[in-house]
Amino acid sequence: MDHSILEMHAYHNPYLVILSYLIATISAYASIDLAKRVSASGRNAKFFWLISGGATLGTGIWSMHFIAMLSYHFPVPVFYNTTLVIISVFIAIIGCYAGFYLLATKDYCIQRFLLAGLLMGAGIASMHYVGMIAINPIVITYNPLLFFISVAIAIFASWAALWIGFLSPYARKKMSWKLKVVFSLIMAIAITGMHYTGMAAADFSNSREIEDFRATMNSTLLAWIVAGVTLLMFTLFFFTITFDRMWRKRGLVQNILLDSVADGIVITDQHGMILHTNSTFQQLMRDAGIEKHYPSIANYHPDFSIGSGESLNRQIEIEKIIFDVKRRPVLDEEMNHYLWFISDITERILREQQITFMAYHDPLTNLPNRHKLHIILDEWNRSSAAIGCIKLNIDRMKFTNDTLGHDVGDQLLKIVSDKLLATLETDDFLARVEGDEFVILVKGDRVQKIQTIAENTITAIRNPIILNRLSSTITVSAGTCTYPNEASTTAELIQFADWAMLESKKNGKNQTTAFNFILQEKHYRMLQIENALSTAIENGEL
Repeated sequence: MDHSILEMHAYHNPYLVILSYLIATISAYASIDLAKRVSASGRNAKFFWLISGGATLGTGIWSMHFIAMLSYHFPVPVFYNTTLVIISVFIAIIGCYAGFYLLATKDYCIQRFLLAGLLMGAGIASMHYVGMIAINPIVITYNPLLFFISVAIAIFASWAALWIGFLSPYARKKMSWKLKVVFSLIMAIAITGMHYTGMAAADFSNSREIEDFRATMNSTLLAWIVAGVTLLMFTLFFFTITFDRMWRKRGLVQNILLDSVADGIVITDQHGMILHTNSTFQQLMRDAGIEKHYPSIANYHPDFSIGSGESLNRQIEIEKIIFDVKRRPVLDEEMNHYLWFISDITERILREQQITFMAYHDPLTNLPNRHKLHIILDEWNRSSAAIGCIKLNIDRMKFTNDTLGHDVGDQLLKIVSDKLLATLETDDFLARVEGDEFVILVKGDRVQKIQTIAENTITAIRNPIILNRLSSTITVSAGTCTYPNEASTTAELIQFADWAMLESKKNGKNQTTAFNFILQEKHYRMLQIENALSTAIENGEL
């Protein structure tokens, strides 16, 4: 094509040069902040910050480029191809997005880092030179050396930006705003240096061929567009950053409040999928031997299920740890979230069990006591079962305590209780009701063998035992009674078995006596005589 070429001489407007540097600084600052958010965000938020980072940084560098272009005063009026101007901004955005994407979504390796910088730098350099082509009516030739230097500057500036934002020690911890400003000023030198090196590489000539300017825009219109786009992007960027910080601060406050609660807290959706857990819940699960983090609360234990109904109160045992679990609906418009309160109540349950055990058991032999005896009698009575009772008394227990000591007496009681337990079956019941007295209850078919059972217990205890290094023979007296054949109430059952046991003591000890109504008459007669004697003594009738 045959053109009439005139060499051009131009100069830069210093105010616009300074403005372009400031825009580059703000863009660099934005890239550092956005890279931090991309690295620290979850999957969904990461995609948003990638788009936001690519758009903000790309548009910022594009704005810097065209502000710097507008600072260049050509001796002739110039126009800009609208299509190429639009293409150039998308090139910058795509290049920045590609660099962010490669480092934010994959595990780090040096090859990926180098490729990310190459793509990002190539995008910035391509944006610059496509923007240069958009100038009309100008013919541009380039100094090859300066051209390649400008491209190299763009790539090295991209590597620097990606290293600072993703890989540097500053990226792994909180970076102060002062340090961000220092890095931004240094990066802005590289960004603007690339542009002005590219401008220095260009040789402009005036072409006398005039194109169709309907597809172009003049410098004034481009200046307004660049200013508007720049203002809009940076306004959106800083608004997004401010909103994100407020949201994160709100989330941090919520997490602090949840983590300060002594109970484990879990928030789930209507399907039981976990939305949030506090540190206490995670520690409780580790205590129960569950190290893995599950997506659903039911994965931790089947009883952690949504089920039906709004609220839930239950106890769940995992690896011998007892948890108190409460679930409450979160009252919002859709009623689709649940708040779980989980606490370790193992110690409390064990204390309660220990207190209950102590209330119904003898502390020396761990056998049930008199209170437990009456509870069992009531239970068996309500089941309409026949009940047999054996009352046993250790003979000369006081003598043993007085001569050998109470410690030896306690040892004797333990040995006797073990021997008694060895003679009984699973459904039989043994209790220690007094210092030296025991009661055995049997039911069902065992009632018919009550005398044989009593004789077997006496035989088991009769064998010599070692007490205080001495071989001793222990004797016991036993009495039996049955309900409802002989006793009409469970209270009479115990009383009549006691009378039968006392009869055994009178008859020589170490034997068993079955209750009969002659014994009842004898005890009634004895009570009458005692009452009569008391009255006679008081009235002087003897």
